[in-house]
Amino acid sequence: MHIIRPPTWPVTTAEAMVVQRALSAQVIRSDRLGEVRYVAGLDVGLEANNTRMRAAVAVLDFPTLKLRDYAIARRAVEFPYIPGFLSFREVPVLLDALEQLTVAPDLLLCDGQGLAHPRRFGIACHVGVLTDMPCIGVAKSLLVGKYDNLPDTPGAWRPLWHKEEVVGAAMRTRRGVSPVYVSIGHRISLETALGYVASCCTKYRLPETARFAHRLMAPVSNDTLLRSVRRRGRPGFVPPRVVGIDDWAWRRSHRYGTIICDLEWRRPIRLLPDREPATANAWLMEQPQITTVARDCGGGYALAAAKALPNVASCGSLASDGECQPCIPRRGPRLDAANPRSDRRDHHQSRAADGRRAPPIRRLSPARGDQRQYRQAGRGRSRDPGDRAPDRP
Repeated sequence: MHIIRPPTWPVTTAEAMVVQRALSAQVIRSDRLGEVRYVAGLDVGLEANNTRMRAAVAVLDFPTLKLRDYAIARRAVEFPYIPGFLSFREVPVLLDALEQLTVAPDLLLCDGQGLAHPRRFGIACHVGVLTDMPCIGVAKSLLVGKYDNLPDTPGAWRPLWHKEEVVGAAMRTRRGVSPVYVSIGHRISLETALGYVASCCTKYRLPETARFAHRLMAPVSNDTLLRSVRRRGRPGFVPPRVVGIDDWAWRRSHRYGTIICDLEWRRPIRLLPDREPATANAWLMEQPQITTVARDCGGGYALAAAKALPNVASCGSLASDGECQPCIPRRGPRLDAANPRSDRRDHHQSRAADGRRAPPIRRLSPARGDQRQYRQAGRGRSRDPGDRAPDRP
């Protein structure tokens, strides 16, 4: 896909109007497209309190309409929202998303206008000219033009007239709902565009290309992401080399298990039913390719790793918040496998820099601290007569 990027983007409506009038002459309104095997839907939304745009491109097989590839791009908002100049706000981030695709589409369907525009250069024309690809504008609302009464029959359409010129068509895709407005974007005729839009619509008002792109662009809940992952199935298991092991809660304060993460790929790979050293030991013995084991400061997992893989490096550097972190050698006494609690004892018996034993840390209980603050404020009596606050004169 060859994308033509302008050296600079307009920053005012006067500059944008000059660009629209200059590029509108390059729009091809006849069929110049080959075999269509992949169709793509494009959509743009806002996030981060309307300060950043998020573009999504979904590539579908045609005519099966199965998702084949997708891309998401983000960019800061640089042009204000002005009707008639939407392309200068959204086209830059759409081009970023198109460049990320690994499957090149044969036809683009934009969520916006094409020729049905005051200056005959909507976002579908803009994207089509800059990418030199066949493009169709499929809008949900009417910008310019009028049309006759539209029958309530799926597939029916009426030409859209503006200034005594046919600039698009109003098309009914589902009974009892508002029509969509189809217009030429680039390198396609209106009749051919209507045929492809009808083929991409199933049982909903919008084409499947627009629905896939909108779902990629819109934020989703955690439950929706989990359902999507489960539908796609499990990826192939790659034997790990550097693993992290820690306990985690199936149900907090009731049932705990063990989570094992691949620290090279930064992803969980196994959930064990409990946190017994014997269970972890059995799993580690089945993975002789492991070279490093990162764990928490507890001795149970250290003992399991020492028994199952006695020749691998083991360090207590795994974060306790459940996130996989890179393995960092621990700065402290090594753990004795025969005594899992030796690391804690050595930690408490650490010495200061001058060789003397480090003094214990004394902590003031909350109740005692509150009592001291109360006495210092001179508002009450202390239990110790010697600590009584002085009387006011």
